[in-house]
Amino acid sequence: MPAGTNRVHLFVDGQNLFRLARKWGEGYHWPKYDVRKLGDALTALEPGRVLCSIRFYTGVPTREQDERWHIFWTAKLRHMGEQGIRVYRGRIVDKQEKGVDVRIALDLVRSAREQSFDTAIVVSQDSDLNEALKEVRAIAHSQGREVRFESAFPYEKDFPYPPGEAVSHRGLTPATWRHISRAMYDACVDPTDYRPKLKPAPAPLGVQPATLADLMQKYNKPK
Repeated sequence: MPAGTNRVHLFVDGQNLFRLARKWGEGYHWPKYDVRKLGDALTALEPGRVLCSIRFYTGVPTREQDERWHIFWTAKLRHMGEQGIRVYRGRIVDKQEKGVDVRIALDLVRSAREQSFDTAIVVSQDSDLNEALKEVRAIAHSQGREVRFESAFPYEKDFPYPPGEAVSHRGLTPATWRHISRAMYDACVDPTDYRPKLKPAPAPLGVQPATLADLMQKYNKPK
């Protein structure tokens, strides 16, 4: 890699990204983003930067907890792995994901000790990560170098969010805040829909679908 290249590592909190984009309403009710496309778009916001690593984190329910989301995330994460994205699957306990923030913090610190990045872009608005950024900055100072942090998350200043919706323009600290607009988000959509197809409801016992349709037609026929 040429000298002076700004090496970028991307750390994506998948659920945080999804929940914030969902506030835009219709059309954003499932995680349709393509993480690699989004990473390329964020990296390209400044010249001289090269995206060297992508890590993605999300809680994944077991099949028993939620079969639909289990199937969705299993398929989507498999595709990410095939793209060379490092994936972390957290647990879901009492409808809350566990282990994600800790894993992001550990990976940030480990990467800082290895001096493998110059800029860390963290796609999250979760203030629990603030202490990890401060620790990484201290590690970099002890190594005689500076690192840069960016906190990226879906937000549009002029969007008509529903009344009472908790929306903040503030990101992690210390970091430069990067607002992901709807235009950027929509340009980074994964064309594959990993949502499982819903199975049709079974016909009542002893009644075939065609027979049931005939009965309904007869019942609704004007007399």
